[in-house]
Order: sequence, then structure tokens, then C-alpha cells
Amino acid sequence: MKRTTTDLADDALEHLTLIRRYVGEYGLDEEVALDAVALHLSSALDCIGKMPAADRDAACGSEWPQIRSLRNRIAHGYLWIEADVVRGVVREHLDGLEQRLVALVARPDPDV
Repeated sequence: MKRTTTDLADDALEHLTLIRRYVGEYGLDEEVALDAVALHLSSALDCIGKMPAADRDAACGSEWPQIRSLRNRIAHGYLWIEADVVRGVVREHLDGLEQRLVALVARPDPDV
């Protein structure tokens, strides 16, 4: 069964919820919490990357190439991921990304 944009957006939102939980409980300065945040961020971005291009662009806009790059650096375990980059994404972009994903989930289903 092919996963729909709604399925993928829901999964991404679950990862964002976990990110918020870790940040709320531990902050972004604890190394273990930051690692968990980075892994859930990578997983959320992986879900977005599986969406059709139009939906992916609705979630990320013109920033998708940079977002994909961050996801790849985290997912492939590159050691040069800077903690400040992950912190910046969480502080500056998480709210907007979450709002756009919620909008994708709320769209009427064209197949119904």
C-alpha cells in the first residue's frame, strides 16, 4: 500500500511532537537530548522527502535542497553536523514546518 501525503505528514508531525518533548524536558544543551532531536528531525524530513514534489514543496518551499542536505548529514552519521545548526532549525523553523504539515493533513482528500 502506498503511503499518502497525509500518512507521511502525520508521521512527520509525530516526530516533531517528540522533538518538542525532548526540548521541553531536557533543552537543547544536553548532548543526549540533542542527539535524539537530530534523529527525530532526520526521520521527519525523511517522511517529507517521500511526499510528491508539490506536497513536499508546500511543506518546505524553496528550502527543500538545504533541508534534504541536513537530513542526509544526520541520517548518514556525518560527524561534522554542528549542534548549532540543529538548535537553529528547532528554534527558528520547527513552528512553521509544523503549521505547514498540519495544513497538508487538513486538506480535503481528493480520493474521497
